[in-house]
Amino acid sequence: MTDAASKQPLAIVSAFGSRGDVNPMLALARELHRRGWRILFLTSAPYQALAEAAGFDSQSLVSQEEFDAFIAKPGLWQPVQGLRVVLGETATMLLQPTFDLLQHRVEPGNTILVTHPLDMASRIYRDLHPEVPLIGTVLAPMAIRTPHDPAKLTDWPLEISRPAWLVEASYLAADWVFIRKWLGRPVNRFRRQVGLPPIQRVLKSWYLSPDLVLGLFPDWFASHPDHWPSQLQCTGFPLEDAAGEMASANVAAAEAIREQHAQPPVIFAPGTANRQASEYFQIATDACQTLNIPAILLTEFPQQLPDRLPENVVHQSYLPFRALLPHCRAIVHHGGIGTTSQALAAGTPQLIVPMAFDQFDNARRVERLGCGRSLLHRKLSRRRLTQQLADLLNDDSIRARCHELRDRMTTSNTVGQSVDAIEQLAATRGVLPRHTAAN
Repeated sequence: MTDAASKQPLAIVSAFGSRGDVNPMLALARELHRRGWRILFLTSAPYQALAEAAGFDSQSLVSQEEFDAFIAKPGLWQPVQGLRVVLGETATMLLQPTFDLLQHRVEPGNTILVTHPLDMASRIYRDLHPEVPLIGTVLAPMAIRTPHDPAKLTDWPLEISRPAWLVEASYLAADWVFIRKWLGRPVNRFRRQVGLPPIQRVLKSWYLSPDLVLGLFPDWFASHPDHWPSQLQCTGFPLEDAAGEMASANVAAAEAIREQHAQPPVIFAPGTANRQASEYFQIATDACQTLNIPAILLTEFPQQLPDRLPENVVHQSYLPFRALLPHCRAIVHHGGIGTTSQALAAGTPQLIVPMAFDQFDNARRVERLGCGRSLLHRKLSRRRLTQQLADLLNDDSIRARCHELRDRMTTSNTVGQSVDAIEQLAATRGVLPRHTAAN
């Protein structure tokens, strides 16, 4: 490293999970890099090439074999078991390698940490080294506990939603019955190893950075922000999907379908990391045949697809939503926050088929906004999907509301606002000269 490079501030950015988790962290890293920061990007092996293509130094902390084993776990796409896998296995597995890397790569007085919600090691490192600024991220409102409007976490017909004191009691029960075993005990074992006291309730508030938390969604997407932590700033959706890196031939696939049919295609996207969607794709194909509509099935695991696709249905591994969705009639997807936000930005009606994680809550919020419908995955059938999709395609009020919100989102530079907040914190902590922040 040259002397000039070593004087540049360093941002260590963690991005674990699926492509929808990685994209927003890539967006922040790109803007920091554009403003002169050196980037060390921590991610999983399947996405390391994205960081390297952006010109970042990168480190894979999850091997391809570990990632493949993770997405193949039978309970991953179930509400409770999915959280157990993510919190009790993945987040805890990352503790030691992430912490070890920070020990070697943090440059005192010249480094900030910008972290994915699963990165508990950086939060522990911040407790040991409070002089190192920690910028946490929250990708979806589901990750913030709000007793006055709690997130929907399951496909159960009844969840405790009021009064606030009963919601608080349900959080306490979940912490003691589930979270303490899955995440609390491993985190506290690690804290003891490095000389820190235990945390009673890891997800109550501790996991959020005490310095700055970026809510990577607009405040109109989430209710009751006045009850949220004071260090939380909602900056908007970072609409990053690496569209600039995709071959034009991929986007041409959508154009080819549009030329062959009288109407734009419908997209089916059950999640980039979903390799357990064979039944979903068969039902989707059948529904498209029944409705006689063109469609694109998105999956990086083509073995899930029916043996033969009809002429009106094609497969693509990955397409940049920013380029694709404005030319589509609707999208049927799992409800991940990345896909949800891209559809809102494109003004594309959504039919969400949630399975786990933040998906139920995102689906609820899209329906509240009047921009789509939802169908529980456990109720998915050819008849139900055909009916729901037909209703969505013929709903002029949903289409109008989608266009209204699309126009509302076109004027904001959300990634720039997020990095402004990061640099303001860095300046106050002496990592970045104060006069250069937010330039």
